[in-house]
Amino acid sequence: MGDLSGNPFSQLFPTAELAVEYRNMIQDTRTSRQETSTSYQDTSIESRNILDTPPEKMDIDPGATPEATPGAPGQVQEINSSIEEIFLFTLNKYSVIGGPFSQLVFLSGLADVVGVHNKSWIDMGTLEQALFERLMLENPAEHVVSSNSSKQSFSSHLTEKRLIYYLVECYERCTTLRRRESKTTIELGSSISSMQELIIRNLVTAFREPDLYFGQDLENQLIEIICSSYEVQDTLQNIINMFAIKMKEHTDKLEKIVSSILNHVKQKIENTSMIIFSTHTIVPLLYFIKDPVLAKMFILHSFPKQLSSGRAYEETLLGRIFGKSCLPASDIGTIMSSSLRYRLISHPCSVKFKFLAHPSDNEDDGEWGYLSNPLSPQQKYIYICLYRCGDDVKHLSLMWLGECLAANAGRGKMWTSQMGPLLSGGFASDGFMLNLGSMLLRFCNPFTEKPEKMIKIDASYCSAVSVVSEDARLSGVHMRSLPAETCIITLPEGTDRPTNQTYNFTSEIFFMTHKALDLGFRTVQEKFTKLNQELNRLQTAYRDAMEGGGGQAAEDIQGRMEESMSRYLSIKAALLEPATMEKQTSLVSGTCVWMVKLATGSTCPHNIESIKDVPEILSCVPEFLVENVCEHILLIRRFNPAHFEQSGTRLGEIFDMILVFMGKPIWLKNPHLRARLAESLECMLPHHENQAQPNPLGNFHRQALFQDHPNRLELTAAILHVFVSIEETGQAVQFEQKFSYRYLFFKYIYALLHPSLIHLLDTCVRDSSVLDPSVIDTSVRDSSVRDLSVLDSSVRDLSVLDPSVFNLSVLNPSVLDTSSLIHPFVNHRFLVHPFLIHPSLEQEGEREGWSQLSSQERSDNERQYIHTGQLARYHNLMGNETIEVLELMTRGIKAVITHPTMAERLAAMLNYFLKTLTGPDRKNFKVKNLDKYSFKPAEVVSKITQTYINLGMSENFLSSVSRDGRSYSPDLFSWTESVLLKIGRADLVSQLADIAVKVSQSSSEQAEEEELLGDAPEEFLCPIMSILMLDPVILPSSKKTVDRTTIARHLLSDQSDPFNRNPLTMDQLKSDEELKEKIHAWIKSKKENK
Repeated sequence: MGDLSGNPFSQLFPTAELAVEYRNMIQDTRTSRQETSTSYQDTSIESRNILDTPPEKMDIDPGATPEATPGAPGQVQEINSSIEEIFLFTLNKYSVIGGPFSQLVFLSGLADVVGVHNKSWIDMGTLEQALFERLMLENPAEHVVSSNSSKQSFSSHLTEKRLIYYLVECYERCTTLRRRESKTTIELGSSISSMQELIIRNLVTAFREPDLYFGQDLENQLIEIICSSYEVQDTLQNIINMFAIKMKEHTDKLEKIVSSILNHVKQKIENTSMIIFSTHTIVPLLYFIKDPVLAKMFILHSFPKQLSSGRAYEETLLGRIFGKSCLPASDIGTIMSSSLRYRLISHPCSVKFKFLAHPSDNEDDGEWGYLSNPLSPQQKYIYICLYRCGDDVKHLSLMWLGECLAANAGRGKMWTSQMGPLLSGGFASDGFMLNLGSMLLRFCNPFTEKPEKMIKIDASYCSAVSVVSEDARLSGVHMRSLPAETCIITLPEGTDRPTNQTYNFTSEIFFMTHKALDLGFRTVQEKFTKLNQELNRLQTAYRDAMEGGGGQAAEDIQGRMEESMSRYLSIKAALLEPATMEKQTSLVSGTCVWMVKLATGSTCPHNIESIKDVPEILSCVPEFLVENVCEHILLIRRFNPAHFEQSGTRLGEIFDMILVFMGKPIWLKNPHLRARLAESLECMLPHHENQAQPNPLGNFHRQALFQDHPNRLELTAAILHVFVSIEETGQAVQFEQKFSYRYLFFKYIYALLHPSLIHLLDTCVRDSSVLDPSVIDTSVRDSSVRDLSVLDSSVRDLSVLDPSVFNLSVLNPSVLDTSSLIHPFVNHRFLVHPFLIHPSLEQEGEREGWSQLSSQERSDNERQYIHTGQLARYHNLMGNETIEVLELMTRGIKAVITHPTMAERLAAMLNYFLKTLTGPDRKNFKVKNLDKYSFKPAEVVSKITQTYINLGMSENFLSSVSRDGRSYSPDLFSWTESVLLKIGRADLVSQLADIAVKVSQSSSEQAEEEELLGDAPEEFLCPIMSILMLDPVILPSSKKTVDRTTIARHLLSDQSDPFNRNPLTMDQLKSDEELKEKIHAWIKSKKENK
């Protein structure tokens, strides 16, 4: 019991004897306190020692100073005063009389021990013992000595019982003293540093031997100090860093302490409402990201136990920061309170929380501040600090990002989008992914703002494989899923994609950002689009319900509308947050420059069509880069067209990328992706505006793209490549999907023929010096209305017009689309006819048998009526615009459109529509509310009539009209003339009458010819259509002989041999010259012998 050699605290005393004496004294003092409850003054009398003796009874001068004491160094007084100021204790209870400090804690125990040496001051040699005694005091207030003039109340710092608080305050006073003393001596400065080290040592000792400090909850004290910070305090940061260094040898205890603190912060973040969540909430975390030891513990703490679980990453500490969002944690979650939701719906701009606003130089950014990501700059700062904390922490931080993206890869899958909450529950939330993408965008901004820095990005990163953590550290590849991504081109089988041994941070962060956008912004935008459609349906249902008298049904629909509107506004704010959108545009533009450089070797390529080389590095570029570009352009087009003008000259970089890849299958294999690029190009047309948000900036930059861009003349060729490749995919693609691509082409044609682009179009025409079948489509599309006739004359001069060229492939789908869109309305009209007669759903009860239906059956029928009506409206809208474009094209592109391969299909379609809309059956189209279904029969009849007139000079077209046995009759044009008079289009009647005469004459001639050639030998007839072959060709695989026009029409929609389904193209056809001579000789002889 008397041996203290094994006690670490015995080293605080000069000799073992003094340590034993001090221990005995403390034990006696505690025993005395237990036996009596006398006051501090009584206790001090009982424990009086030499230092308690009044000055007049002592052998020394009461005014003596340490300097006057024999053997005392010259700086002892200064050091003693500094110690008393910093630690607020003393060995001389009379130092408060006339001294600078009116209240101090008197260390009576140590004073008794060192008093035998006639020493009444504290130097660096006795400071350790003094500090230890101060920390062991159970109630420091009982040991306070005061001057006669001082107040009896004590400072909280002076009597602080909590060990950690006291040590931190002492360290802060050390820092304050050092800063205050501008002329601090070298000795004093060194002493202050030693004091700081002593404080840290005691802090470490306390956590290593917590049992010594009975009743002290050390961990909670440290947590309270750290979590009470509203900003990062340099002093506390230094304490934590030095503490971590000293505790490095005791890693287990340090990890336990850090883990407790981080768990507390995590719980605090979870419990903090989004309304009051701010940067102050995450300040405690900032203390752990600058020291390598603590930063490593921080990032390891944020790794989930199940690395493959996407949702698990959001449940970590770092994930909780990214997960704070206005969006719900799941697709079935609650977004916000009903009161806030109501305010958002009624006055969305009034609900602003400026402390949540995203820092930005743009004054308008606050408009969406109430729903933006408030911590994006701090999220970036956290990762910057982690990145700078050494290789280990950098590696772990990037691994966390890579593993998180890999675990959430399922968010981007089609089945997740279709199944909704059933599958999305296992992945991170939308808000988490949007915030993660926003943070990564800030990392990319320095090099995307300067496209010349994009050259540092190594595309082969996407083909590199890292199996284990050490591989990722050495190679710099922390994304495991990229090698499995579909890339824009594929190499021949057996050819390996290029790779490198190591990759830089720029490459990693670039592809991580794009993947985060793919999993976050793209998927959320898809949900946003569906939600927009759902709101439209609910609004329609609500209007119908109100027309029927309202009631409970209307209230239910209104509740759903409010919930959907709340979600809609939240998602819109998150997607359109100005600062994030600006950085996303920068990334998209920089990506475009980088991809153009990869493909062409230049950032400003010219004569793109002539470049034939295919760099192998393109096989490493994933398709989702192109998808991200398209999605971003589409988002701007739909909801913020003014952002195009704000982007300024960077639109040219996007324009270049679209031109380079849209018309080049060798650089972008997927035709649907090239069609999406065409969609993006259409979004950039200058006529797009958001009526709800007028754009004061106009459309200057978008007009400049089509008027002044150096590569504008190559635009149409690229568009046509896309248009035809979609038709030649050979895939069973639904009509709606293909039409969505074709429709963009029609709008493009319409825009190019718009007067605002006449200058560009005239230039294109003048620059087209050579017109041959392979480029005629380009010249035709690049002409204005007034130049179409000139181009058409050039076409007529061509000796050969091969049906396999683009022009026919381009025009054929437009005919199919018009037919496919208008024709279904006949069926839809019958389906919705009862609803059209009775526009209110409630009036359906007037139908016979309606009352006998169950409520479920009536509800199902109502939904079916609504759906069918919406489908009919969609077909009418699209059909009207398609017919308008077709009529516009036929004003001048006559030689191409009236080629035999196209003329018969076009004539059959026009005849069918005229018969349906003007014939005896037109009375079936009794639509009570024409506007509701966008049904404009008068407009359609006028456009179709004008199309007949436009093509009235073509013998091929006129003969095709008369040969149509399904819809043509001598009364067809008479019916049409009657309708034209009723709708006020008498101006077309006389011209249509001329067409009718010509068609009648052609019909008579054809009848005579058919009668003359009706006995043709079987070998002269086409086996497909049983018509006389004028140009027989041999199919290479089946060896069948068919008419060229017939097989050309077949190949426009099906690139296969109709007899054995083998692949077939027009260039594979072989003309049967011998049979052709026989047929024409037989025809000649029949006509001569007539």
